[in-house]
Amino acid sequence: MRAYKSGMQRQGARKGFRAAWLLAAGLAVIAPSNANADELIDRPTPLSSKVKLTIAAVKQGHIAVMQNVPAMLEGLNVELEIASFVRFADARTALTTGSADVATMGPGDLAIALSQGVENVSIVAGIGSSNRYVVERDGVDLRNWADLKGKKLGIPNGSATWMQFAAKLEDVGQPYGSFDAVNIQGGGPNFVQALKNREVDAIIIWEPFESQPKVDGFGHFAEVLDYSNSKEIGSELGVIAATEQAMGEKREALRRFLWAYMACEKELRDNQVKFAKAISEFTGIDATSADRMSQRIKLGGVLTLDQLKAQSAWMFKSGIIPNDVVDRISAHYDTSLLASIRK
Repeated sequence: MRAYKSGMQRQGARKGFRAAWLLAAGLAVIAPSNANADELIDRPTPLSSKVKLTIAAVKQGHIAVMQNVPAMLEGLNVELEIASFVRFADARTALTTGSADVATMGPGDLAIALSQGVENVSIVAGIGSSNRYVVERDGVDLRNWADLKGKKLGIPNGSATWMQFAAKLEDVGQPYGSFDAVNIQGGGPNFVQALKNREVDAIIIWEPFESQPKVDGFGHFAEVLDYSNSKEIGSELGVIAATEQAMGEKREALRRFLWAYMACEKELRDNQVKFAKAISEFTGIDATSADRMSQRIKLGGVLTLDQLKAQSAWMFKSGIIPNDVVDRISAHYDTSLLASIRK
């Protein structure tokens, strides 16, 4: 009984310390009774003076939450400058070179940065997940993984999407060399055009380009070929990362940005119509494609430290990165800001 009481006292002390810390940071605190891990604290108080955050944002469906963040931040003295990018790699470069304070990038981009000697960035939150399907053109009927044999497959070699696909092939025992891998250069439209022109039988690509062949009537998902759940890579679509400088010098602005992002995320997760609208406005795609995407994407990060380490180990084993950085991952996976905005 004394041991139980002591444990409860320690728990109460930790809650009291956390509440005092949040108040000192200018963040509202609500009694934690009946709260769950997904509930946010009340709206933070404004900063005493305006702070600018530069965001490198990739225009993909699961990042469409960003469309609503500036409005949510109004009155908090946090100014956002959002720079748009097509590829995670470009957003990662903007972050690692200090051109951006925050970036949306692939989970594997942390390992890539660390392998290049970059130590000034950390992942602060996951973004979302969804099923990922091979997209086949009309006239092609892929019924199992073995049906890929001999097919021409358009791939974005080295991308986060490609890593999910390649890891899944290992899971199911399908040799990578069993199909004709066509390395298509450029962005998503080039993949869609190659499929439409029948230059390839199927493509591996991300949204909004995954849905476009179906909407335009020349392709569809091979739903039996879902590569979103490989044991090595997992289903996380992307992450929010920040520079160490921003996490230090602009920490309170960054915290308020993260609060606004998660508040918008919750709103869109609870309202598919609003989510589809945000996708259409953020990516510039048509309403039909946006609606399809909103039904598939599950907002909310699913990434864990163990999954991130497993992914980094796989990248080293596969020769994607030259150095084993697994032991350095923990120091660059910092969820303290996320924890500070949860009840």
